[in-house]
Amino acid sequence: MRTASPVIALLLWLPAALPCRAAASSANEEMERGDAWAELGNWQRALEHFRRACADKDAPRAARLRLANALYRTGDRDGALQELARFTASGAERAPVACARGNILLDLGRAADACRSFEEARAADPKEVRAFFGMCRCRAALAELPGAAESVRQEAKRSCGEFAEKFPADRRVPVAREALAVLTFGEAGRLLSRAREEMAGARWKEAEALLKKALEQKPDLEEAHYLLGLTLTQPAVNRTEEAQASFQRAPGHPQAWLQRGLFAFARDDLELAIEAFQKAISLDANLAEAHYQLGLTYQTLLKEDEARQAFAEVARLVPDSPLGRQARSRLGWMTGNLNQLSEGQAIDAAAEVELGHKVAALLEKQMGRLDDPALQERLDRILRRIAANTDRLPEAVPYKVQLINLDTVNALSFSGGTILLFRGLIDFIRNDLGDTDDAYAAVLGHEVAHVALRHGMGMLHLASEARELLQGQAFDVRNLEKLVVGLSRHNEFEADQLGSLYSYRAGFDPSAGMLLHRRFVEKGMEVPENRDHPTHSQRERELREYLLSLRAKARHFEAGVAAFDKRDYVGAATHFEIFVGLFPASAAGRNNLALSRQQMGLAWRAPKVDFRLSTDLDPRFRPPPIVLRAGEVKDPARPLLLQAAEEFREILRRDRAYLPARINLASCVLHLGDPLGAEKILEEALRLAPDAAGARNNLAVARLKQNRPQGVLEELRALSQQNPNLAEARFNLALLLQQQGKSDESRREWLAYLKLDPDSGFAEQARKQIALLK
Repeated sequence: MRTASPVIALLLWLPAALPCRAAASSANEEMERGDAWAELGNWQRALEHFRRACADKDAPRAARLRLANALYRTGDRDGALQELARFTASGAERAPVACARGNILLDLGRAADACRSFEEARAADPKEVRAFFGMCRCRAALAELPGAAESVRQEAKRSCGEFAEKFPADRRVPVAREALAVLTFGEAGRLLSRAREEMAGARWKEAEALLKKALEQKPDLEEAHYLLGLTLTQPAVNRTEEAQASFQRAPGHPQAWLQRGLFAFARDDLELAIEAFQKAISLDANLAEAHYQLGLTYQTLLKEDEARQAFAEVARLVPDSPLGRQARSRLGWMTGNLNQLSEGQAIDAAAEVELGHKVAALLEKQMGRLDDPALQERLDRILRRIAANTDRLPEAVPYKVQLINLDTVNALSFSGGTILLFRGLIDFIRNDLGDTDDAYAAVLGHEVAHVALRHGMGMLHLASEARELLQGQAFDVRNLEKLVVGLSRHNEFEADQLGSLYSYRAGFDPSAGMLLHRRFVEKGMEVPENRDHPTHSQRERELREYLLSLRAKARHFEAGVAAFDKRDYVGAATHFEIFVGLFPASAAGRNNLALSRQQMGLAWRAPKVDFRLSTDLDPRFRPPPIVLRAGEVKDPARPLLLQAAEEFREILRRDRAYLPARINLASCVLHLGDPLGAEKILEEALRLAPDAAGARNNLAVARLKQNRPQGVLEELRALSQQNPNLAEARFNLALLLQQQGKSDESRREWLAYLKLDPDSGFAEQARKQIALLK
């Protein structure tokens, strides 16, 4: 998991020249150290190094720009402005430097001066997008001044509209539209703007209050209804029904229809989703997101032709955007037109493990180990579950996680299976993600995927470039930075997605990775755009897309059953092959795939009269749900019970005959509300150990939970006689007798039970039941 702190492009950083003099060489070293601290988010430390670099009269030109940016990022706007005044821009530098000066002047409240700087930038480069956006901001600020003339307001509206029209795909267009809203709707528009600011800061309660005020002034303001709906859908608010009502009050707003479609899609109401996406498109035929979501919905329904048409429209509308590239990618998967993956150097498994362990050990020695035995044991347990569900199993790779005492929000993995988890990321999960196993599983799943996909060989190459770390020299932040941001965009996207698959197979919530990246953005830890490393917003979006594809793939099980029932054995085999690719350990999927292939083979034989063999197609598989937005409040015990059940299953995968795990698994399944499933587990336990008293007792309970009391009373009597000290059987016998109205016999059994267990919470229940008999 590689993250980086936000680096807003205030300036266009210039590459430092390579001077011959020793002093300039020292300035370059200071700049490199400053760059490394800036990449890791510590701008105060970066500022110190940039000051030292600029102190030399022969410092590179780029040092002055870096110093100005660091001053800006640490809050010293006046200092940043002074540094820019000392820098003489020329050629291609003029436009970005003028834009930077304009942004600072705006922050200082000097809107008229800012407009002049942005005009200068536009004169230097008529295509400079930041200059157009700056003109929108500064003219809007002038229009808000008391007594501003109507001509000033019209000029501001023209500038904001011009920016939105010229650069429709720019991420700052919503800001320009907000300014237009203020200029157009007056106080209601101002409330909308403030509400958007609160929404951007995840302050949903404040945003809701502002939007309701705006609606009091303009009840038919559809933009306010739409934004209110967005606010109410947030996980921290989770009032989805009210949100849908707000979206319905904006019938002419295409984005509101898009949200209605997303809600229906998340609830698996696919026909309603299609209707909503089509309505959004009818209101705005250029709304690429609606076309894309429509394609996803068709793809989930396995309607390939309709899905291709929708994705092709997205690619036509926004060919160069991330959404357009994603649509082309899906078209590629659907048509088989895929780019080949680049090949790397072949290294056998033994060499891979040896090299990876060596590098990880040296890094651990340099950075220091974090001593937290309880967390280490917890992470080891999570890692074992994930590793058992990878495409490179623990038998081939010895996975392990080590805690590193370094305050940076990151983790690293190396070939050979070693994962380094830094203290900064641990603290982030504890403080901002609820310290959940799902959050740790998202991180470990991502790093395990790097190992399973052999991305770690690239990390070895990066580590070899950071020679000081490997040679045991003093720790230097520049070397850590090479490892933190070194892997490619493709590597990170791939590890995010397959890591979520591994954690999903292991029983964790696969959408925890989406929340992780969202929290990074909300906490101001976004990665700069236009870098080799993807941003967290991009990673959240791509991971959501992948989870949607997982949900679609899970439907191939039901499609396979339907094809088999129609005797389309070739089609059934294809569906089950896709399904088994998702859940390779699914006995039902593998059983049905084998059966489909068997029927395909029998079709080649000439028919003849013979005895008929029974075959069993298993229709019962139900994948765990993938939840992409907050839903209703759930049973808080259920996640823990599911985790416990998965632990017992893991034990049984290793040792089928381990009886305590089988009995405990049945107990978990009973508590999860599946008495039939528990009964089958217990029947298998009794086949392995016919006299197992605990299994017999639980089997009696499982049958009672299914309203099948026949023979249970006799079984409990026999069990209590054969095992007089089995308190559970005595308790169940007394309770069943009482339910059947046999008061005297029930009282005797309750008293016998209390002799075995006089102090537990069950004993209190027993005494209450005796009181009811009196």
